[in-house]
Amino acid sequence: MPIRIQPYATEHEPLIQDLNRRLADGGSDWAFYKNAKPRWLPEGVCPNVHRTYFVAVEDGAHARAGYCLKFETFLLEGEPVEMASLQGPVSEGLVDPAQGMLAFRLFRDMEDRAQRIFAWGASHRVLGLMERLKWRQFRMPLQVKVLRSRKFMSEARLLRRSPRMGRLLDLLAASGLGAIGLSLAQFGLQALAGTPSGKAVISERVQAFGDWADEIWQACRGQYRLIALRDAATLNALLPHDGWPHATILKVTQGDDVVGWAAVRRKEFIDDARFGTQNVGLVVDALAKPGFETSVAREAMRFLKRDGVDVIVSNFTHPTWRRALAAAGFFSISERRSLVLSPGFMSALKSDD
Repeated sequence: MPIRIQPYATEHEPLIQDLNRRLADGGSDWAFYKNAKPRWLPEGVCPNVHRTYFVAVEDGAHARAGYCLKFETFLLEGEPVEMASLQGPVSEGLVDPAQGMLAFRLFRDMEDRAQRIFAWGASHRVLGLMERLKWRQFRMPLQVKVLRSRKFMSEARLLRRSPRMGRLLDLLAASGLGAIGLSLAQFGLQALAGTPSGKAVISERVQAFGDWADEIWQACRGQYRLIALRDAATLNALLPHDGWPHATILKVTQGDDVVGWAAVRRKEFIDDARFGTQNVGLVVDALAKPGFETSVAREAMRFLKRDGVDVIVSNFTHPTWRRALAAAGFFSISERRSLVLSPGFMSALKSDD
């Protein structure tokens, strides 16, 4: 029977429920969104960013797969371009070999809809498919600030790559040597960076982004070759005060001058594949006037520390922010996350070299 890939509509919701049931019955933990309209970033909320779902329907009677594209305006060398981040795909091919080739069609379909696509992470199976389709994979570091060393070493599964490493971490945690080593290393990173010059900065919680966020955006937008649009209107859509991702917005000031902002959140992980059982602080996003990146990173760290988290993590890729986080005592765990770029994305970057 013919399979048509199309935008997810309300009439497809019962078909997706059936797909999710078949996936669960087949032993898969994956499922697609049961509601056709995204709760976060639906179309019409903000002209600069929205999410759209697409589903593969066979003969109008059976949903076989789905994926999501988050369309967002970026500046590339100062010029606005639309790019899209991929979430998924979720395919019945996970449990039914007869649908195994559907993933190829899904990727061809998404490349027709948005040439400049990127994805953060994927399963080994999907990464293999992306490689065959000429997508480029880059292994990116994870920035980590450990606040409770013994618990981190006992629980952090992302470090326990082998039984031998697990035994070593248990020994370091029990003896206290690990806590001493981590404290010295993180203190050394901060000492090397020194204390930011000028007046001290402070941060306050705010519910929304105002004109001050536009001023920060205008001050720093030219410092990045590629950056997602981060004016106040876009930020209020991305980080609503009453919805996902339930982040706390910190406005960072020096005297009467707003110098940056950070979006942070606390999440309790239980038996997680990366963090085990810990309270993890996340630096979701941040932006600062040039020269204030370290001050903003330190304010984000201080807030989460007061919030009682065990460890703080972030996924910044730009060298300026990686240096700022190092100055706040974060160390990098290399090659912990995959950034995958479509051929169209790579072409857009090369055309501006």
